Amino acid sequence: IKVDPIDNNIVEGDEDAAVQLQTVSSSISGVTWPLSASSAASVVIHDNDTLVVELFADATTAAEGSALKFTLKSPATAAHDIPVRIQVSQDAARTFTAGEGTVNGNIVTVTMPALVKEHSFTLSTGDNDINDDDGYLKAAILPYQGGSSTLVYKPGDIDTARVDITDNDPLTIIF
Repeated sequence: IKVDPIDNNIVEGDEDAAVQLQTVSSSISGVTWPLSASSAASVVIHDNDTLVVELFADATTAAEGSALKFTLKSPATAAHDIPVRIQVSQDAARTFTAGEGTVNGNIVTVTMPALVKEHSFTLSTGDNDINDDDGYLKAAILPYQGGSSTLVYKPGDIDTARVDITDNDPLTIIF
């Protein structure tokens, strides 16, 4: 039996091809063909595709308190959802909330859905009532975390997106 895997650009992960011999028969009378103790064989087909993911911001500047749209893009697709880890950094006056995903400190895990080449999500900056300097919010794709059971991805050439945040609080001086 020959196994010819298809080489495509879809990230599927490693797969198994298994064959199980169930019966053997012969047309020769009196001859039997007993099955061996190992009547099964399997081979692992290693996926040679890695999802290359890049990150883009829809805007270069936004007002404090705005929802900022970011987009993950890849030239290929994955057969299954892939969690992508994104590190968020901002100036001292800013906080952020994620419109989706799991937040752990300053790391947001956003899921790149199966069979799509783009996925958008939002990060919102906190809107405080303090007149502070303008700042920023920066998102960067972190490398794949080995040892997890998810499919492999890697950051592309454009792995960071930064948005400058303008303060929307006036300075009030009272005499």
